[in-house]
Amino acid sequence: MVEATAAQWAMKGSGPNWFCNYCGCENPVYNETNCGYCGAPIGTVETTVGRKGVKLSAFVSTAGTATAYETTKVEHGDAGWGIPEERREVPSPISRVQRNESSRMETSGYRDEMPAISSPLMKDRKKLIAIAGGVIGTVLFGLIVWLIWYWNFDTVTRTCWVQGFHWEQTLGVEEYQTFSKTDWASEMPSDAYNESCTYSFKEWKKVEDGTEEVDVQTTCDKEVPGEPVCDDDGAGGVTNCRSTTDTIKVPCTVKEKRTKYKDVAVHEDKCTYNVDRWVELNRYTTSGEDHFPYYYGEVVEIPNRLRLVQYPNLGIYSVYFGSEYVDPFSRNYDLTTWSLFQPEQSCQVEVNRRNNVVGSPQP
Repeated sequence: MVEATAAQWAMKGSGPNWFCNYCGCENPVYNETNCGYCGAPIGTVETTVGRKGVKLSAFVSTAGTATAYETTKVEHGDAGWGIPEERREVPSPISRVQRNESSRMETSGYRDEMPAISSPLMKDRKKLIAIAGGVIGTVLFGLIVWLIWYWNFDTVTRTCWVQGFHWEQTLGVEEYQTFSKTDWASEMPSDAYNESCTYSFKEWKKVEDGTEEVDVQTTCDKEVPGEPVCDDDGAGGVTNCRSTTDTIKVPCTVKEKRTKYKDVAVHEDKCTYNVDRWVELNRYTTSGEDHFPYYYGEVVEIPNRLRLVQYPNLGIYSVYFGSEYVDPFSRNYDLTTWSLFQPEQSCQVEVNRRNNVVGSPQP
């Protein structure tokens, strides 16, 4: 049973006034037998509107007054009975759900007009929650930082000892070769020999050649008449008036003294000469597990003008360590530091809380 509005209750009278239970629309006053929206016959289902349990069919109305109902229209459609042609162009009424929403909005409208009441207690509560969240976040962040430091950077000193060595060296075989080159005499190396020189033009060189005055565009200060300045005579007039000047910037040309230059031809001896230099012929890599790196393996004869060169910076020099506190580990050093370690030597090493070695033991 659907409640009728107050206007419907007042207007209810004889005539075709009813609600269609197929499409949910009020009787469009189309005819007395069918719904004007969906075409459903009146007698198919109960099509009454009730208020307080009373059917509207008990009241009298006319077809004319039915159109003046203060009603909330609902969506309608063809329920299978066929929409009459006269009603197809009529705008669709709004749905019963919308009518109910409108009714609820009308009855609760006074609530929307009431000013919002801001409770100081609620504001204080939100502030306390924000402060508590900030404190908790700060504590958690500090705890995370402390844990990272504790497990990785908080170290203790442990004892370890040298268990072994490993080295890899790069060696080069070089030959002392003679080269013939040509250069200006001022650029020849000091160990050049067998020179053969010819005096030749080398380049043009700029040298100072006195000074000269040139015109330079700039801005200058210029004095122009300014506003006169007078004293008050005490009677509404002025006395002791005197002229003034103002200073403004104006374009001007000034003389500037500059150094003059001239081009001078430079001649020098150009020489062909001989020079001896070591030239790398080949490289070899050697390695060992002892503490005495040297070239070994196939014997290489070093006759005159040949030499064997070691490249310490290209080598790898490792020390193996053992300890009763951590697993065996190794570290690489430069050749000078590596050579200071001795077999079975005791060393100190820093170990973090995760039992990992931090840094490198020193000899």
